[in-house]
Amino acid sequence: VLLLPAVRLCAFLAGCILLTGCADGPLPEARYLNPWTRKQWDDDEAVATTYHKKVADLAALRAQAARLPADQLEPIAVQLAARLQEEKAPALRSELVRTLGEFQTPAGRTAVATALADESAIVRVAACKAVGRHPAPESVEALAHAVASDTDLDVRIAATNAMGQFSDAALPAPDRKRLAQSLRPALDDRDPALQ
Repeated sequence: VLLLPAVRLCAFLAGCILLTGCADGPLPEARYLNPWTRKQWDDDEAVATTYHKKVADLAALRAQAARLPADQLEPIAVQLAARLQEEKAPALRSELVRTLGEFQTPAGRTAVATALADESAIVRVAACKAVGRHPAPESVEALAHAVASDTDLDVRIAATNAMGQFSDAALPAPDRKRLAQSLRPALDDRDPALQ
């Protein structure tokens, strides 16, 4: 008889915890609807550019890249490549690589090729995907190296998928043969996801 009120009290407290959630509310994904949270974000933006703002700006730049005048592409790619060299956060470096992948200029291609050797696996994955979106014959060797020797399985899978984007029409016959040979380590791997 005395146990029943204790069970009810515990159930009531558990229900209160579930309904209130954490500081962001019961649905953290909807915290942007909270006016107090929005005010905090605006205050943060007044002090410095936040991570979310940087990511949104890079996404907007990616969307505009195809419509920008040709004479503006290279200077923007040079600026993005410089930011990539200075950036410490791997998540933001991967966003920069995704954006540079849309700038098919010498600086953009060089920065993406350099990112294939980044210390962070998520940046290398982003670089493989960027190369796959705009395949070029000079990219075969870099991707082949990633498939054969990268230590991260996700990078090797991304490089293999990127090589799958290369069409026969885009590559001369020697490059097509080299592409087929470079996929051999993926077929010989024990992991079925890579195969």
